[in-house]
This record gives sequence, structure tokens and C-alpha cells, in this order.
Amino acid sequence: MCTQSYSYVYTNWYGESVIKDWKSMQVTDVSGTHHVPVQRVRRDAFWESLDLPDGVPFGMLLYRFYDACGEPLYIGKSTAPFGRLEGHRKQAEWWGLVEFIAMSMYPSHGLLLRAELAAIRSEQPRFNKAGLRGKKRVELHLHGSADDAADVLLDEADPEFLADLVRILSTPDRALLAVAPPCPGFC
Repeated sequence: MCTQSYSYVYTNWYGESVIKDWKSMQVTDVSGTHHVPVQRVRRDAFWESLDLPDGVPFGMLLYRFYDACGEPLYIGKSTAPFGRLEGHRKQAEWWGLVEFIAMSMYPSHGLLLRAELAAIRSEQPRFNKAGLRGKKRVELHLHGSADDAADVLLDEADPEFLADLVRILSTPDRALLAVAPPCPGFC
């Protein structure tokens, strides 16, 4: 039995989770990103049940499948969405639980990748295996730009690991402190 109200949770291209009431959703265009309202799907007539807006490019698609209670089942991306979604329909173990789909189209592959990772980590869909945690290892260039290193960590590391790292590096006994050079004999 579902106890929650239906709401649409999506992650915008800044990686922020945004919650909207499903009934009030419209197709929106934010910096080239199109968000299609959550729709009920018929599993036996998937394509026929979708209300796809005209003129919206479906090349860089982020999709979310939800169960009857609005809980996320699976979040994925595709640059060939019709084949990918058809593959889920025919082969996914969770397909029998699907009741709703939400779709967002992104203007670039980079934004699509970042949005998928942020959505999976923030929404924790039941059947996603990849992306729930960050990579075990990433390559950081320690003599390069600190901004570049931060971008790698933000894109690839587990958020809990990052929070712990910030906490550790912020403690006085671990913080980098400027130390005056030793005073020569004429001080």
C-alpha cells in the first residue's frame, strides 16, 4: 500500500534535486534541457501509452522508472532511447513493477552523464547497481589546478567520502598551516 503522495523528483543540470507535484508538471526548457511530466505507462503498450511532446529532441535522454508508490526503480540514460527502453521492456527483471516514467532531454552528452550520476546518487533507485557509490579510485593531478581536482572528486567520488574528507581537512590538527621559516641568528 502506498502512503506517499505522488511527486516528481528530478535532478537538474546543476545536480540539485527538484521536487514537483506531478499534476503541475509541464514540459520545461531550462538551458536547453527539456523535462517531460511524469506519465503513467501501460507495460503492455508502452510506446502507445507515452505522450511525447512534438519538437523535443530525444537524442540525450535521462529516464526514470517508478513503481505504483512513486518509488524510483531504475534511472538510466541513452543516446538511442527507443532501443534502450525497448530492451528494458523486454528484459529487465523490474519491468513488471513499472507504473510511471519521467524523461529529461539534455543538450550535451556531458550534461547527460553528470545528471544521471547525480540522479542515481540522490534518488537511490532500487535496481540500479552502477553509480550508487563513487569509484574506488580516481586519478588526481596534484600539481595541476585545484579546481580541476575538485571537479574530478565531485564527479566521481562518493558524497559521504567527500563529506568526511572535508571534515578531516578542516580540523585544526590536519589543516595546512603556514609556518614561518626558522629565524637565522640575526633575528
